[in-house]
Amino acid sequence: MAPGGLIVASRSGSAYHYPWCPGAATISQGNKVWFKSEEAAKRAGYAAAKNCKGLE
Repeated sequence: MAPGGLIVASRSGSAYHYPWCPGAATISQGNKVWFKSEEAAKRAGYAAAKNCKGLE
């Protein structure tokens, strides 16, 4: 698991990513929101990134 959790999203975005996905690399450190699971990210209003394999 990454230092902040399993799933990362941008405070100003609408998608969540695995930390190793391309979209996660574009999120600035200060803008990252971490979640322990996909369910937690979904409950917070985020949707799975379409370019991140393995996300539902």
